[in-house]
Amino acid sequence: MRVFATLVLISTCLTGYAQWAIPPQMRASITLDNLAQNGLNPTDLLYGIPMEPGKVVGDTYITKVWNISTIMLSESDKIIEGYPARYDIRANALEIKSKSGIKVLNAKSIKSLVWIDSLLIPHYFVNANTFREDGIEQAGLLEVLVDGEILLLNKFYIEVVKPSYNIAMGSGSKDTKLIPRTAAYSAKAGELIRIKTKKDVLKISGEYRDAINKIIADQGLKVNKQYDLIEIFVRLNELKQAAK
Repeated sequence: MRVFATLVLISTCLTGYAQWAIPPQMRASITLDNLAQNGLNPTDLLYGIPMEPGKVVGDTYITKVWNISTIMLSESDKIIEGYPARYDIRANALEIKSKSGIKVLNAKSIKSLVWIDSLLIPHYFVNANTFREDGIEQAGLLEVLVDGEILLLNKFYIEVVKPSYNIAMGSGSKDTKLIPRTAAYSAKAGELIRIKTKKDVLKISGEYRDAINKIIADQGLKVNKQYDLIEIFVRLNELKQAAK
């Protein structure tokens, strides 16, 4: 009698200049590992025995950590402060932890938000509905990485990775994976401008193009590194301010 091997499944700075975006009040406040080769080949199909279905794995939060937050509401400019909160990108909702449980606030109701992370660094967010991309009004929250005349913003989205499982080969993943991602943007006259390359940065720099290009070269800055991109926009805003 043929003996089947046991199948083992292992489940597993913000730099501010003029208050362009942030209200003053806000500043005050897995897989199938292997089959033992004891008569059962990975490509064998066990007819009549249902396969374990795939799962949705991952999360949809900017960070799963609850951060002490100050929230300004859109309608009344009312401020709610002192509560731990976290933002669900896919649901476009802010989860707020209170003594009576977790409350969910639709991000449409939020004008701006600031929370303090575990390193005591403030993170500022504004509602995306005041911006457009390709003429389309945006939804969600944007993180303000550099405030000033020329904004640097972080836009959040969820990448959905579909299952890669191959039945014939018995390999790949059955799970759908959710991965939080960010994309860098600037804005002009309420229109979001995607930043992917140095060329995009130089175009945004306008008359300061040559000066910014020199700063990038001299300091070896990389547009695809967030800290470097922040430094570039800090310097760009400094140039704009000095020219006034």
